This record gives sequence, C-alpha cells and structure tokens, in this order.
Amino acid sequence: MRQEAMNVRKSALASLSSKEVQCLEQARALLYTLSPAEDALGRRTREKHITDLFFQTRAIVEVRYGDEVCRTNYGDELSADAKFLKSRLADGLSIEDIRSYWNQPLLMALLIPEIHLLAKTLYKESLSKDQKIGTIDAERMFRKSNVFYGNPVQDVKQTLKIRGYAENDAALFIEFYTRINQWQLTLDPLSKPKVFSHSEASLNAVIRNLIAAGQI
Repeated sequence: MRQEAMNVRKSALASLSSKEVQCLEQARALLYTLSPAEDALGRRTREKHITDLFFQTRAIVEVRYGDEVCRTNYGDELSADAKFLKSRLADGLSIEDIRSYWNQPLLMALLIPEIHLLAKTLYKESLSKDQKIGTIDAERMFRKSNVFYGNPVQDVKQTLKIRGYAENDAALFIEFYTRINQWQLTLDPLSKPKVFSHSEASLNAVIRNLIAAGQI
C-alpha cells in the first residue's frame, strides 16, 4: 500500500508543468526557511507533508479558479474589487501590495499562507515532543517570535480573545508578506535581537506598530 502511494505521488509529480515544478521548489525552500531545524517528524515525513500540501492546494486552485493554476494576473482583478480592498487598505496595505502579491503565480500565492501554517504545526509538535510544552504555551512561543498570517478578524474572534491577546496581536493579511520579508532583510545582526526581544505578546504587534509608524 505504501509503495502504491509512492508510485501515485511520483506519477503526479511527473505530470507537473515547469511553472508548477518551480512553485513546488519554492514551497520546499520556504518551509525549510521557516522551519530549518529537524523537527519531531523527520526529513522524509516533512517532504511528504509539503508535497501533499502542494497537491491539496493545487486541487483547490483548480476548483475555485480554473485550470490555469499558475496565472499571474489575479492581482489586477483584486485591485479593482472594492469589497476585497476595504479591510486590507484599512489595515495599512497599499493597492500595489495587493496587486504585487496576487500577481505571482496563483498557486504560489495560495501556498504561502498554508506553508506558514504547516511550519507553525511542526514548531508546536516539536516543542510538545522535545520540551513537553502544552498547545497554548507553544502557540504563545510561536507568535512571540514568528510572523503569523491569516484573516485578522477571524483570528480575533476564534483565537485571540480566548487566549488573552489584544487586536494588535492578530494575524496579518498575507499581502504584507513581501513588505515584511524585505524589512527583515534590512535588519542588521545587532538590531535584530532587539526587535525580536520585545514586551508585546506577539511579533505581529511589533510589526503593526512599525507599519503604523511608516517603518515597514
């Protein structure tokens, strides 16, 4: 049964277009950037996780948006959608942020937040196994030192109020992704520890304050 599943996976991989293969390689690289240490699951299981996540996301893209899973013009559509823009612009995003993020291959645009969630799961599982830390404490440790993306309104309703966070700690819209990555690259080795050693409940709160101050 296991060999049969491996054969099916190999066949699926062989059927990918060159653009899809590029997306898969980017997805692998991103996961190892976010979760570089060997975790409780091991390398082989991590590879299975990222491959399965890739094909699950690819299937969702096909159902929702059609067969052209690597199209690069979806940002142009969303930048003209007033309903979609409203809460994002209010949170500090620009139309160019939104257009730029969603004009990358659509498959990759939808994969990035899912990879962040996978990295979070691996982080929490590793803490649980190696340090015997409970789920809520692991969540707090993750948010303290990692950017967390998602829908901020849903995050406040479903998670933050239950666990004692403030609205500033809520998930950030994924369209902040490029801007935040560029900001992190500008941090020198001396200033980075100061930024990441903060009194706020989450790194997201620090970032929101910097966005409001025009520093990100």
